[in-house]
Amino acid sequence: MESNRGSPPENAKSNFTDSLEGIFHFLTDRVPGNLPTAPPKARKANLWCHDGRPLVSKVAATRDLESSIVRSLDLLGGLNKLAGPGDLVMVKPNFNSADAYPGSTDLDFLKTVLELLAQSGARVTLGESSGG
Repeated sequence: MESNRGSPPENAKSNFTDSLEGIFHFLTDRVPGNLPTAPPKARKANLWCHDGRPLVSKVAATRDLESSIVRSLDLLGGLNKLAGPGDLVMVKPNFNSADAYPGSTDLDFLKTVLELLAQSGARVTLGESSGG
């Protein structure tokens, strides 16, 4: 059995090199000079505001989760303020860990929200990225 005492494993050398290269790019590639730029799109106004202040609703959850969610949305003015037939809506749950609710989005809640959006006629996309 051979011993490589004193010399780092090959992947340690490449990790170090990759880190140096990353630091170099971080410090020097701040503003690409040859790429066209475009101004950012205007943000849409908050749909659920009153006199310029955001609205918040809170209801006691019941065993009928759908009714609880609908009641909360109705207090804000209804789901139809957000989505209707043909509207494209992206829902971004929180799955950045293996933790159960409240560390991650409750699956029953997510399913109910997706069903309500689909019932409204919206085209629903589910998107998530857990890092990287």
